[in-house]
Amino acid sequence: MKIALLFILATLAYTQEDSYLKQAQEVYQQQVEEAKKLYEQSLKKADEIYNKSLKENISDIKEGAKGFYDNYLKDNLKELQKESEELYNKLTE
Repeated sequence: MKIALLFILATLAYTQEDSYLKQAQEVYQQQVEEAKKLYEQSLKKADEIYNKSLKENISDIKEGAKGFYDNYLKDNLKELQKESEELYNKLTE
């Protein structure tokens, strides 16, 4: 009788331990899935921020380059016009 009672208690303890193990595995799996989702959301958000920043920077660079180019061209054209006029005047004298 004592052996049967010990066997029953051991079986109950094993069953309970197995139940706790299954619950722990389920909780662990849920946490892994949540971590994956958060990681993917973080990557997506980082990509959005990076792309937005990149577009803004490219736009700023284009505007700056265009402004510099326009001013540089205008200055050079004025210089070239002056030199051309001077040469023309010298030639026509």
